[in-house]
Formats: sequence, C-alpha cells, structure tokens
Amino acid sequence: MLSGAAYLPLDPNLPADRLKYMLQKAKVQTVLSLAKHETEWQQSGGVLGLRVWFLDPRDWAVDPAEAEAEAAAVSLPAVAPDSLLYVMFTSGSTGLPKGCAVEHRGVANHLHWLRSECGVLPEDRVILKTSIMFDPFNNEVWLPLVAGCTVVIPGWSQPGNSEQLAASILLHQVSLAQFVPTLLAQFLSELDPSVKLPLRLAIVSGEALTAGLALTWQRRTGGAALWNLYGPTEASVNV
Repeated sequence: MLSGAAYLPLDPNLPADRLKYMLQKAKVQTVLSLAKHETEWQQSGGVLGLRVWFLDPRDWAVDPAEAEAEAAAVSLPAVAPDSLLYVMFTSGSTGLPKGCAVEHRGVANHLHWLRSECGVLPEDRVILKTSIMFDPFNNEVWLPLVAGCTVVIPGWSQPGNSEQLAASILLHQVSLAQFVPTLLAQFLSELDPSVKLPLRLAIVSGEALTAGLALTWQRRTGGAALWNLYGPTEASVNV
C-alpha cells in the first residue's frame, strides 16, 4: 500500500479456474505468496504470464536497524485519497464473483470513524479471526494499527472453535472482537457460564442480529457494548 499498488486477496486453495478468473478480471500483474503454495500458483498464475514471488517466513527475521535503514533509502510515490487500495470479489453464490474496487479514502474514513466512535485506545486488544478475503479484516488489522493498540493473532486456524476462541480472548485479555451473528450465537451457547469475558465491545455484521441474541450477549457479558453494523463491500466495510 505504501508503494501505491493495490492488493487483491486470494485463497490459493480455491479452484484454479476461479483464481484465473479473478486474476484476469482484476488485471493482476504480480503475485506474492508463500513458497508452500508454489504448485497452486503454477497452475493458475503461470498460464497468465504473471510475476510470482514466493516468500519464505524464515527470511522475515531481520535486524530492525537494517530494516529501518533500507526503508529510508527507498523513495515511495505519493498515494492519493482516490488511489485504489484493494479489489475484493463477492462469494459468487449467484454466479461469477464480482470484483469491487475500493479506494484509500473510503477505508481511511471508515477506520477513523470507527476509532473515534469506539473510543479505541492504545491499551485495547483486537483479535484477528477474519480471513483477508473478507473486508471486515480491515477492522481487525488496520484499525488497531491506526489506533496504536494491539492485534492479537491466535495460533489456531479454526475460527468457529468456541473453546479456542474463548481461551485466546482470556489469555490475551482481548477487549474488542467482531462476529457474524451465527458464530456469536454459537460462541455464547458453548461458552462456560462461569467464564467472565474481558470484551468491552463486539461488532456484528453480515447477517441479521436478533433481539434475543443481543439480550443473551448483554446477560453473558455483564452489559458489554454490542454494535450491529451493516455494509456491502462497496461501502468500505461498514456503514
């Protein structure tokens, strides 16, 4: 994003034809991926003549002073508010997926609004449990970075596992989280009644929030805030 380029999040486990379609529609030129997905990208990206760079996490450990010096030596272009930030595709449940182009200004406005309205402080902790393929990811990564608080990255890959989620929230004293109402209902129903959550705010979106679920949340959390937001991808996450 600092370079002025836009990103298109992709799951390498998607069918090759679907990946090829999205790569072509978004006019992607370069792919960054973990080396373990080389085979998948050879099947989908290779035929399109894309530049594919494979990254190895073992190479990410760098000396902070060296990294700062290298960054200072790089001249980056100015990024305008109307510059493209990312392209995201819908699930394609009604046919071929549709790409949605989102500018910097929309996401920046959303994050600053959310930071102000939520009163996000440096001592807050936000848990990351949304795939980068979905725009609520912005709330879990960019919001904490804008506000100067902490992103909690759990060491598990099953966001629907209520026991693991509760353990991570308790261990890291997570104060902000977001849910799809269905998963929130599951989480609360499977939560040990004796557990007192440190959450002060949860954001729900993506589905209708029932009054019954809101009341259950209030009862189980002792009155923590629950925000019911709505937002198509075109609206820069939520409105």
